Amino acid sequence: MEKIKDIKIKTPIDIDLRLLEILLADRTTGQNIIWSDSEYELLGEEYDSRSPIMPELIRGSNFELIKPRAMLYGGRAEGFSPEEAEKFVPAWLCNERNNLLDEEWFGRKNVFNEPWSKHWEPAEPPIKFPDYPEETDKNWQDYVDERRIEINCGEAPHLTSRYDVISGKYIKVKNRIGILDRKFRVVSENVRNEIEWRKWSKRAVQSVYGYEFQGDYLLIARLNLFYSYVDFSHKIMWTDPTEEDLREIAEIISWNIWQMDGENMTPPYIGDRDKFRQTSLFGGENEEKKTTYCRIMDWQKGKETDFIEFAKG
Repeated sequence: MEKIKDIKIKTPIDIDLRLLEILLADRTTGQNIIWSDSEYELLGEEYDSRSPIMPELIRGSNFELIKPRAMLYGGRAEGFSPEEAEKFVPAWLCNERNNLLDEEWFGRKNVFNEPWSKHWEPAEPPIKFPDYPEETDKNWQDYVDERRIEINCGEAPHLTSRYDVISGKYIKVKNRIGILDRKFRVVSENVRNEIEWRKWSKRAVQSVYGYEFQGDYLLIARLNLFYSYVDFSHKIMWTDPTEEDLREIAEIISWNIWQMDGENMTPPYIGDRDKFRQTSLFGGENEEKKTTYCRIMDWQKGKETDFIEFAKG
C-alpha cells in the first residue's frame, strides 16, 4: 500500500492567509464556516460545533489539525463511521460514476478513459466532441459550462481526484478523473494561449458545485478544488497563476462549495430554530419568519440566489 505521506494536499498553513480567509468564508451568513462537528470540542470553546473556524485555530501549532481522513485513519476504510463512509468513495468508483455522466452527455462510452479492474487508462488527446446536427450541436465550451453538483461532498472526490480518499494515494494530473479535472483537460486541449486558459478555467470552476455539513470536510474540499486549479496551471499549461487569479478562484470556490444542512437547505443549526416570531406589539399576530436558505452564485446570470431556487431551475 502507498504510504499516506504520498497525499500531496496542502494543509491550511501552506496557503497565504488572505486566501485562507476567503476559503473560510460563508457567503450566506457573512461570517466564517463553522466546525459543525463535535470532534474538535475537547480543544476548547473556540472549537465548539457551532463556532466559526478561524484562521488562527488551524495555523501555528495546529497547522495539521484539519487533514484528509485517509491521513487520520492510515488509509484504512474501516476507520470510517457509517456516516463518514457515505462521503468516501474510492477513486475507481468515482471514475465509473463520472463516466456514466459523460456517456449520457457525449452519447458514447469511456470518453475520458478506459476503466479496467479498479484502474483506468486515460484516453488519447484530444477529447472528441459529438457531431450533432447544428441545432443540437455540443462543443467543448458547452461541456465546460455544463453545471454539475456533488451533494454531501465530503472532500469532493467526484469533483476533483487529487488523491484517492480511501487509500490516500496521490493521483497524477494526467490521470485525474474528477468532474472539474475533466473540464480542465478539455480547456487545456482547446485553448490557444494563457489568456484563454484563464478565462475558460475560471468558467470551469464556476460550473461545479457541492455542499457539505461538516466544516473540516468543507475546507478540505475547497482546498482540493483550489489546488486542482493550481496543479493544472503548472503541469498542463506551464503557467503560474497570478495573485489576482488565485483570489478570484478562491472567491468562486467559496460560493460554489458551501456549508449546508441538506435536509433544510439552510446553514447548519439554523433550520431547527423557531419559524415564528411576534411581529408587532400592537397587532399581536404571528407571522412566519423567512427561512434563511443557503445563498449561492448563479454565474451564468451573474447574481446571487437561494440554492433552493437554483435547484428548481
